[in-house]
Amino acid sequence: MEDFVHEYYSVENFRKAYARLIEPLRDKTKWPKVNLELPVVAPLGKRSVGRQKKNRIKSCLEGGSGGSKSVIKVAENNNEKTKKMEEKAKKKYH
Repeated sequence: MEDFVHEYYSVENFRKAYARLIEPLRDKTKWPKVNLELPVVAPLGKRSVGRQKKNRIKSCLEGGSGGSKSVIKVAENNNEKTKKMEEKAKKKYH
């Protein structure tokens, strides 16, 4: 087993590392002062705003994405739906 696993991972070294009693610090005032060379800042954002892109991009052999609906066509459909709803409401209450 010694040929495959480094001595660092031995039970003996584990016991040496944790043999001493580690005393907890009571509050922040007991923390050691450290001079950092670089300022500590928040990490950069990883995700952009909005719906995330698919993980996989289709190849040219798989065919297109089907295209997107034109904005005008969608607006017309929405307008037709609202017109029908308004007509039903007028008939119902008049």
